[in-house]
Formats: sequence, structure tokens, C-alpha cells
Amino acid sequence: MIDWLEGRPAFSTFLGALAVGALGIISIHSPVPTLLSPWSAPVSVALLYAVLLTEHNISGELHESILSILAILPVMVFFAAWSFRLFSGQCSIPRRSLILFLILAGLCLIVLGSEWQSGLKYQGLTYTAAMIGYNLLAITALILLWRANRRAPRFWSNLFFHARIFSWLAWCALPWLGELI
Repeated sequence: MIDWLEGRPAFSTFLGALAVGALGIISIHSPVPTLLSPWSAPVSVALLYAVLLTEHNISGELHESILSILAILPVMVFFAAWSFRLFSGQCSIPRRSLILFLILAGLCLIVLGSEWQSGLKYQGLTYTAAMIGYNLLAITALILLWRANRRAPRFWSNLFFHARIFSWLAWCALPWLGELI
């Protein structure tokens, strides 16, 4: 399959956007934060706005599907817009993406550190420790992908770096820790 995708960077980037969207849907799948559905802040905020926009217009199961799509759409569009050069097969990770990663990693560490006590109180030790572990793993993976691409710039390591950063953002970066409204 990789051989078939090799000469199709636009299609491969589109698949990356779908992966970002899938993880965003998983993030908000459960009605409360769980280990597999941690309610990432960007997707949760988009879901809140989607609920407010569609509250009186749609009902039933279709409503849930439309809400999920509206909730993940901003992160998917942001991925495509941010990574627009991937569509033409760019090999090296741009400096702006490294800066974005560093900002997100810093924000994530600040949120996890400041919300640690609330997470322990409302979600418990297992959930809170898992969220910290998930995020540290994502940060480590992104550092390794960036280093690999820096040594040998390739389209695939660039695509995986960008898909990973936006998947992390959609799934578990800035997870819900604390009291539910």
C-alpha cells in the first residue's frame, strides 16, 4: 500500500487529515472523559459551539453524527491549512511547525501541571496519570520524528510529524481534568 501512496502526496495528506478526524471523534465519543475518550480541549470547545449552533435545528442520532463532524472539522481544516505544502510532497518539516509543536508542548505541560489536583479529585489517579503518560509519549514521538526528518528529510516523516501533532491535538492534548459542568 505504501508503494501505491508513494507518488500521491495529496491523497496521503488527505488520509492524514482523516486520521486526525478519527482521533478527534474518539476523543469526544464517551459522554464523560475516559482513558480512551479524554475530551481534548480543542475538540471539546468545538463540540460546545456545535451544540449551540444546532441545538434547536436537528434531533436524534443524526444530531450526534453532525455534532461529531462539526466538532472535528476545525482541527482537520487546521491540519490541512497548516500542512498545505504536504499536498505537493514537501520533505522537510518547516520551522513554523517546530515552533507550533514547542508552543503546544509547553501549553500541554502547563495545563497538566496546573490541573493535576483537579484531575486527581474528579477523575482519579489512573486517569490523570494516563493523561500525563499519553502526552509525554506524544511529545517524545514528535521529538523523535522531528529529529529523524532533520537528519534525512523525507515526505513520510514530514507527513507523520504533522499528522501526529494534529492527532495529538485532536485526541489527548490538553485533556479534560476536573469537574464536569
